[in-house]
Amino acid sequence: HNKVTEVLIPPLVWYKQVWAELNVTQRAFVGFMAAHGRRTNEALARQPKDLDPAKGMLNLGMTKTGVRTLDLHPLSLELILAMPGWERRRWLFGCGPASANSFRRDLMKACKRAGVQWFHPHAFGRHFSVTSMLQAGYSVAHVADAHGMTAEMVTRRYGHLAKKET
Repeated sequence: HNKVTEVLIPPLVWYKQVWAELNVTQRAFVGFMAAHGRRTNEALARQPKDLDPAKGMLNLGMTKTGVRTLDLHPLSLELILAMPGWERRRWLFGCGPASANSFRRDLMKACKRAGVQWFHPHAFGRHFSVTSMLQAGYSVAHVADAHGMTAEMVTRRYGHLAKKET
């Protein structure tokens, strides 16, 4: 059967509520994920050398869909550059992909302090980003390319959210 599973994303107010409980690195991560919808491990595996601040570009390295470079949203770049000593870190977002579970645990604690529901980075990142772009009227092909997905993947998971042409 072709039942569509509901895509859970946090309401916009969630970001504002949890923001006050995040440190500067967590803010950069949450902002990056919401703007670009990358996979958690893909984001956590970024190193300072992957960032070209002058061009606003981030090298994502080898992804499931090949080597990718990302044009950063200006706010995402601003949040990354606000992290003290970002250029001297081993990992851009403070911990590598092996630390994803502890990073998620710290985000859970921030949600608890803020008194808001916990959302997995996939929800506040990838699901939010894809959903926002589809609801804004971007084509499935454009959304797929922006997220390193195939059009079939976007249609299968999020197609019910795409605006229909009239």
